Amino acid sequence: FARSVDGQQVWRYNGTPNNWTQIGGPSSRLIGSGSSALYSIYPPTGDIYQYNGTPGSWTYIGPSRAEFVANDSALYARSAGGAQVFKYSGTPGTWTVIGGASNGLFAGGTALFSIYPPTGDIYQFNPSTSVWSFLTGPGLRFAANRRGLYKQSSDGLEIFRLSGGTTTKVGGAGIVGFNAAADTFVTVHSSNDLLMLLNP
Repeated sequence: FARSVDGQQVWRYNGTPNNWTQIGGPSSRLIGSGSSALYSIYPPTGDIYQYNGTPGSWTYIGPSRAEFVANDSALYARSAGGAQVFKYSGTPGTWTVIGGASNGLFAGGTALFSIYPPTGDIYQFNPSTSVWSFLTGPGLRFAANRRGLYKQSSDGLEIFRLSGGTTTKVGGAGIVGFNAAADTFVTVHSSNDLLMLLNP
């Protein structure tokens, strides 16, 4: 899926070169889920809509929030003031509060992570027990995919992957940005080189 350069159209790639179908109108951001769900934020209001699978057919599912993230199993949101974390129930307009104060959310695989504002520590949500557990301390930046949570140390000199109780160093100094999606982890080096971790 893609947004047009001016953000006025949403397109679906049909699997063959240069073959795209317009499926929606104005969008300020698209959010994809591993469950094949697609969500779009409508620019005038910030409301979020879910694509129904038919071009032009979208359903309103919730109001504007500070942030939306999705993993393979669910869609989550952070309230405008960052005081609450919500999980979308699957029923339009119905969201459940699953957490308190958060400065940022990261989702990947079936995991959800949140930055706790007073300390900058990262907590992980357990969907089976609805309990948040401490995972790691503050960092410069974070990202998540199906392989785990990626953390850049506060001094910017190291990058780690945290997964299944194991912490693995996957990068060093010189990284000025990174992103993760599905099974891919990509970094931007200070030399402006784009680097992909082959075993993310």
